[in-house]
Amino acid sequence: MRLVALCFLIDSAIGHRDTESDFRALAEMAGPLGYGQDQLQALIQEVGEAYRQDMGKALIAKLRRRLGQPRRQLNPPNALAFPPELRR
Repeated sequence: MRLVALCFLIDSAIGHRDTESDFRALAEMAGPLGYGQDQLQALIQEVGEAYRQDMGKALIAKLRRRLGQPRRQLNPPNALAFPPELRR
C-alpha cells in the first residue's frame, strides 16, 4: 500500500493524468483495512516524508523484508528524474 501511496505522490507532483486513479486504487486498498480519510492522509504524508529522507530506500527494504527477499544494496534512482518537492 505504501508503494501505491508513493506512486500517487510522484504522479501528483508531476501532474500525471493517473493521479486520480492512483488515489482511487490506494483508497480501495485502505478501505478493507479500516483506514478512514484521516488515516489515509497520514499514511500519504508518512510515505512522502520517508521518500524525501532516502529516495525510497527504506520503503523498498521494508517490502523486501516482508517478501523474504535477501537484502542487497539499493541504488537510488536518478534524483534529477523526480520533482523537487520529492527530493531531499
